[in-house]
Amino acid sequence: SSGPPPRPVASAGTDTTTTDSGGPVAQRSAAERAYLAGFPLVTTVRTMQTFAGITGINKLLRVPRLSNAGTKLVVAPNHDTMYALAVLDLRGGPQALTVPTIDRYHTFQFIDAGMQTIANVGTRATGGKAGTWVVLPPGYEGAVPKDLHTIESPTNQVFVLGRIRAVDDADAAQAMKDSDGLKLEPL
Repeated sequence: SSGPPPRPVASAGTDTTTTDSGGPVAQRSAAERAYLAGFPLVTTVRTMQTFAGITGINKLLRVPRLSNAGTKLVVAPNHDTMYALAVLDLRGGPQALTVPTIDRYHTFQFIDAGMQTIANVGTRATGGKAGTWVVLPPGYEGAVPKDLHTIESPTNQVFVLGRIRAVDDADAAQAMKDSDGLKLEPL
């Protein structure tokens, strides 16, 4: 007997038209939101891991020359800038960046794992004054000496991007000397 062919039976979770809070459309939407929220963090961690392979963790790398068209260390390098880079892992405790008096334009940008600038230190942001800035991990409750400045990070990973102006190769050598007092160390 040749009746109509049997209808396929839908498995649980295969109805893509469901819009209730537990259906596939809602689940897909939650998955999309999770992907969009997590992708920048994964990208940041991968970037920090790449830089950590070059600079080390909780170590300051000062690049002793100006960038050029072939420079790959920074995405869009400036030709009149000396760079200083550090990848901080605050799980072991705060890290302290000491900036000497640098008589030329300079800035140190502190970027959390969400790629948000959490602080700037330098000519414009802090008047170019010398000092030590302590980067604190989330929820840190320990003591910090009163003569030190604090930067509270919402994440345990922080990227430090320092820039020091130099007009040419000869000035780059002087910029390195001017920044000799830069140091990064545990609190």
